[in-house]
Amino acid sequence: MKKKYHLKKVINVCLFAGALILSSSVLKAQNYCSSTPVAVHGNLSVKGTKIVDKNNKPVSFAGNSYFWSNTGWGAEKYYNADVVKFLNDNWGTTIIRAAMGVEDSGGYISNPTENKNRVKTVVNAAIAEGMYVIIDWHSHHAEDNQAAAIAFFKEMAQTYGNNPNVIYEIYNEPLQVSWSNTIKPYAEAVISEIRKIDPDNLIIVGTPTWSQDVDVAANDPITSSTNIAYTLHFYAATHKESLRQKAQTALNKGIALMVTEWGTVEASGNGNVDVASTDAWMSFLATNDISHANWSITDKSEGASLVNPGASATGGWSASNLTASGAKVKSIIQNWKQYCTAGTTPTNAVPTVVLTSPLNNTSLVSGTAVQLKATASDSDGTVSQVEFFVNGTSIGKDTSSPYAINWTPTTGSYTLTAKATDNAGSSTTSTAIVVTANATGAANNIIIRAKGIVGDETMDIVVGGVVLGTFKLTTNYADYAVYGSGTVRAAFTNDQGTRDVQVDYAKIDGITYQAENQTINTGVWQNSTCGGSKSEWLNCSGYIEFATTVVTPINQAPTVSITSPINNSSVVTGSAIQINALASDSDGTISQVEFFVNGVSIGKDTSSPYTISWSPTAGAYSLTAKATDNAAVSKTSSVIAMTITAVSGGGATGNCTSLPTWTASAVFATAGMQVVYNGKIYKNNWYSSNQNPETNSGQWQAWSLVGSCSSTQKVATNAKIAINTEEDSGVKLFPNPSSDRVQLNTGDTDDFSKVSVFDAQGRLMFEKEIKSKEAVELSISNYLDGIYLVKLSGKRNATKILVKETK
Repeated sequence: MKKKYHLKKVINVCLFAGALILSSSVLKAQNYCSSTPVAVHGNLSVKGTKIVDKNNKPVSFAGNSYFWSNTGWGAEKYYNADVVKFLNDNWGTTIIRAAMGVEDSGGYISNPTENKNRVKTVVNAAIAEGMYVIIDWHSHHAEDNQAAAIAFFKEMAQTYGNNPNVIYEIYNEPLQVSWSNTIKPYAEAVISEIRKIDPDNLIIVGTPTWSQDVDVAANDPITSSTNIAYTLHFYAATHKESLRQKAQTALNKGIALMVTEWGTVEASGNGNVDVASTDAWMSFLATNDISHANWSITDKSEGASLVNPGASATGGWSASNLTASGAKVKSIIQNWKQYCTAGTTPTNAVPTVVLTSPLNNTSLVSGTAVQLKATASDSDGTVSQVEFFVNGTSIGKDTSSPYAINWTPTTGSYTLTAKATDNAGSSTTSTAIVVTANATGAANNIIIRAKGIVGDETMDIVVGGVVLGTFKLTTNYADYAVYGSGTVRAAFTNDQGTRDVQVDYAKIDGITYQAENQTINTGVWQNSTCGGSKSEWLNCSGYIEFATTVVTPINQAPTVSITSPINNSSVVTGSAIQINALASDSDGTISQVEFFVNGVSIGKDTSSPYTISWSPTAGAYSLTAKATDNAAVSKTSSVIAMTITAVSGGGATGNCTSLPTWTASAVFATAGMQVVYNGKIYKNNWYSSNQNPETNSGQWQAWSLVGSCSSTQKVATNAKIAINTEEDSGVKLFPNPSSDRVQLNTGDTDDFSKVSVFDAQGRLMFEKEIKSKEAVELSISNYLDGIYLVKLSGKRNATKILVKETK
């Protein structure tokens, strides 16, 4: 359905144009292409791996995401039209995201009207400014509230479906749950209801593991509707090349991505701005035409916040109001690409550059020349040059495409980058590539020695019909090497003027074949025509064909990293810890990920998301994960150090003896965790680390005061709890009570895909994906005595009460 603007929007545009005619001032430079993003681009849709505009041109927008909309969380004051207008006018923000909290305290489930009105305020303001706006169902458990999500998005589609500005993000960040069994069915149900009302506005779907496993979604994409893109989230100081590789894998499999949330700092929201990693991510997004919204518009005291505490609730922020992250993000947004063809001159967009060869983690032969190749483009001008760097030192420049330079490494490890500079002097550096040069020739089995007559001739080494290397020749003989299997050809590709190529020989699997002895040469000038035999010359575009090699390709090692817990974290005993890892393999599949604590294996996981539950005692630990691919090649992750401290009541009375004492080094990752500090009980409102509850409690703070130890009644193990969830007589939990291990049997059903265990304070103690009909053993030996909730979720939900009782 072709969209039409609301009459109100048309009137607003006309009034705006009239005001410009009457005004003596000119249109501000920040205005998009002398217009607005939506006026220029109209309806967005998905075409292959790209999000395109009404003219089927790929587009990429840069903007901001709001913090959680939840009542009492502190960011509500920024959900107003003044902030939207300020970001549009002064930053050049083209896309903005309203992050409506759902199941957490103060969210949509408990406060629907307040949260919905905040979202509508932002959406209406964005439409008035001609910006794109994302309506975000900001949840980690959306499948638990599917009916509420459907009702909400039906209302949004009815209200805003005729506005090309609006994008529906139906699931913010799923946790480590199944894509095919949990997220995809939820998404298809919500999408189906939206499409009954709005058949063509863009819809964004979250992906497993905090919207990082986009490659998993790409293996089983949604096909029941069109104009579907998938969510990728990253935090630059935590997520680096391995996550970009997952994103590239997803793109290669044919899906479109949008980064609806990203940060310049650590995934916790804290830490310093990682400038190098942020720049690498921006280069990747620009190269692949991926839109992005930075987290977040708030003055919360954390590194990811846009503004410092106390900044104005209506915008107008000066440089002193911005955090380090805010200043970096403002620069990125102001310099992001625009697609202007007329009107005022926009801010110059920086070029994009990608180092395409050699590939990351390639093994080279020391003493043998290789060619560094890059692609570069500039959306609003031309690329003046691409400069190549090895370990930060320039090795030369190329001023014309294809951008390439030859380099002969010695034995060692190297970091390679390319820097593109445009005609306005702006430059961008590519994501770094790491290579290793070895003394032996095992890495490359094909070497061709050649030179050019002019010195800028290009030669392709073609193996088995595939171009494995493109090299710019010099006037001196040099060796050019690749690794491959098949018939080998040296091909001359840029015959023009006086250019000619002279090939000395090809060395294939250690055997030398002289060029002048080969019977197939389609590029030599013989008998007044192109093509002949037994000549070392390539005078025309053509090739010399050598022998055929049959080899087994070198298997590339997989990549693996532990994503949770984070390095140098500290937690208390009394609950199981979930260890999570990311693993991928560029030329195969992951067979398993094995987890180690202090060098001793604690178990394996054979399917993504890779995770294991671990119940530690007090002490210091080193955690690693080892990924093994389908060729039995393994790679071990970097070490994660963590400290487990014993549960201590800190001298408190009452139920304080069952709660941990707050320490600055402990991480409290889940909202609702209770701690003891100076004889009082506090509950965290969101992720907290190194935030003293005594000085950080109250409205809009990380902690809330629950009460004193003496005034809080201890929960008895035989207490009865009212549970507002579905009981299921087919689910068996035995023995119960128990002091050690419990068997969970779901019966003869396929309805359940995940089991979660929560303590009486709502803290997640254990979580695991399950296959229905199988028995699950729960180890509760390290749990404190008390009452726990065992929750099953999937096609339907069920909850059981579990009592831990030490005999």
